[in-house]
Amino acid sequence: MKEQALPKKLIVVDLDSNSPCIYYENEIFESGIPKGLLYKNSFYAGYAGVLDALLQYGFIPTEETKIAILGSGNVAQGAFSSISKYSSNIRMYYRKTMSIFKENYNKYDIIINGIEIGKEDNPILNLSEQKSLKKGTLIIDVAADAGNTIEGTHFTSMDAPIYENEGKYYYVVPNTPSLIYRNVSQDLSKILSENIFKEDCSRFFERTIS
Repeated sequence: MKEQALPKKLIVVDLDSNSPCIYYENEIFESGIPKGLLYKNSFYAGYAGVLDALLQYGFIPTEETKIAILGSGNVAQGAFSSISKYSSNIRMYYRKTMSIFKENYNKYDIIINGIEIGKEDNPILNLSEQKSLKKGTLIIDVAADAGNTIEGTHFTSMDAPIYENEGKYYYVVPNTPSLIYRNVSQDLSKILSENIFKEDCSRFFERTIS
């Protein structure tokens, strides 16, 4: 936004949120686009990211594998749908139950993050807490919130998706829906054609001057 959109006075239509909006010259305008338009993209991010992480790690969970999922949104739901194919030993933690996770986080073999927090917010797992995780713990950040929700993490790539740090393993690959591009493209093409390109895109400009 600072380097491109603002200097060039671009109109930015943000679809990747529950409430799509228009950004123009430091102002925010209603877009008129239905809410939650791209929820399937977020669902696929969780679904595909978990599958890829497990394969890259070389491990399929069993009923003995203790699994925690952070969040209840579309990404977390996709992650649950994916990993529940292999084990039912899963607990999802939400805002109201996060304190319970904080009391039990070091008991899990796999921790999946589906939450994106602000850079100014406190991490859910800080560096000190990560030191007390079991050796071999796999942390799958399908929200790709590098360095925030899980403190100190950094992005990984599809060519090198997992890194190890003090015996724990981290997967922080962004844009995981592209792993299942045939599913995603089919859904997104239909959604975008019906809700964005069916009408004249000049309507976004008109909303910024009305």
